[in-house]
Amino acid sequence: MNEIITSTLKDANRHLNKLNEQNAILKKAIFEVEESAQNTIREIDAIFDKIKNQINNIIETKRNKLKENTKSIQIKSITPLKQCKKVIENEIVSTEKYILSGQHLLNTTDELYSAEFEEQSKKLGSLPAVPTIEEIPFISFQYDLNDLMVEFETRINNIGNISQIGPIQITQHLERPGGCLIEWSELEVDDNTSFDIQLYNLQRSYGDLTLNPELEVNFKDCYTGSNCFYLAKDMRCNDVYTFRVRCLTENSTIWSAWSRPYVVSTHLKPFMWSSVSTDYKLTNDNTIATKCSTHTAIIYSDSAQFYPNYSIEFTILESSEPSKFQCIGLIDKPIPEEKNIIRQGTFVLSTTGQLFVDGNEKLTQLPKLDKNSKVIFSSELMLPDKLRITVENQNKTVTYDWIVDDPEQPLYFAACMDGQPWKLLVE
Repeated sequence: MNEIITSTLKDANRHLNKLNEQNAILKKAIFEVEESAQNTIREIDAIFDKIKNQINNIIETKRNKLKENTKSIQIKSITPLKQCKKVIENEIVSTEKYILSGQHLLNTTDELYSAEFEEQSKKLGSLPAVPTIEEIPFISFQYDLNDLMVEFETRINNIGNISQIGPIQITQHLERPGGCLIEWSELEVDDNTSFDIQLYNLQRSYGDLTLNPELEVNFKDCYTGSNCFYLAKDMRCNDVYTFRVRCLTENSTIWSAWSRPYVVSTHLKPFMWSSVSTDYKLTNDNTIATKCSTHTAIIYSDSAQFYPNYSIEFTILESSEPSKFQCIGLIDKPIPEEKNIIRQGTFVLSTTGQLFVDGNEKLTQLPKLDKNSKVIFSSELMLPDKLRITVENQNKTVTYDWIVDDPEQPLYFAACMDGQPWKLLVE
């Protein structure tokens, strides 16, 4: 009986643990819905406040311009009227004086004064030119509010939409040395709606946006293109980053809603060169190796860092005269005091473009390496004893299967140079 009770209690405890797990998931889900809703409300307020302020500024600018135009017409129109008025007022004063002198003349017999009065009378028939009432400006303001308000209302109503969830979501990430491979896909919906997606836009922000929403201002574009994945580089070990993605569909100029924030970190240190060799000077956290001796010397990676399904990129920052025996590539293990990495257990590309697998030169040749060249080695696990290695240089690609002892074990990378000033960046 006790055994039955004990077994039942174990089942009950397992059931309780699963219920608690589901409850924690639901708690997180409720928090996410509430938090995203509050963030959306804050964003709506911010956008519409901005629109309102800008519209108000536009209205005030237009109002002031119309008032200034009115004042300008007023001044332009009233200036000649005032000048004419001043002439008439002067004429009134002169005529009144003339009348007074005439009244005075009635009480005198001075013939000389009478002749002067008669001479001045000739000016009485002359009147200044005064515009008719029809010629005088009548300033007014014309407007059509009906069409304006209809158009304004239509445009305001077309501002923004609320999305329950973005159509593209980040699905997973794979840690890589000094970075993460971010993957995303189209969200499946019940009505079988599909989108003809033209572009994806991936952004990255330092820190955990789900805990610190104010970090949203730090988002920066890191990829725009048609692929559904991106290898994010330059990530510091154990630091947290947040990614989000959106899409642009055919015949649309408006990007979709963002995916939910996706928080990642990498625990793998970046690809770096070994500091053992004195023939190379290392900088930039040992990711850049500069040849500082004049004789042939090999530099290896700090450790076996290159696993199956990894990619590694070599950038030639400075170059010298290329040769067949100067190479970069992948090796199974370092050999002390060796002077040549074209041998069994290596997959290398020479600076002149020849490809060597296990010491054997292949027929396919890639462009030679010079300053600013970028060479990418990618691997794919092909059990039981093969790696499929793809090498890309200047948009030209070659792929070969490489038989190795244990394809699941990591490889070293290496470079062999025989002079200055070769300078290599590894990422």
